[in-house]
Amino acid sequence: MKLKVIVTPKTGVLDPPGKAIQPTLNSINFIDVTEVRPSTYFKINTNLEYEKTANNTVKYIGNTLYANSAI
Repeated sequence: MKLKVIVTPKTGVLDPPGKAIQPTLNSINFIDVTEVRPSTYFKINTNLEYEKTANNTVKYIGNTLYANSAI
């Protein structure tokens, strides 16, 4: 089963890359852009057959590898 994971900063966490990108977009006439939140996209291939097991696996991966509990 192929899994897709998008990792983004939590709401309220300072995001310097997003803060740098947004005014640049505004300066090239994308004036309706009010916020940019860059993210990381992962494609994970597994041998899992059941969607429920795959969802639990993705949640576990996110909570153990990609989560920063200090933030």
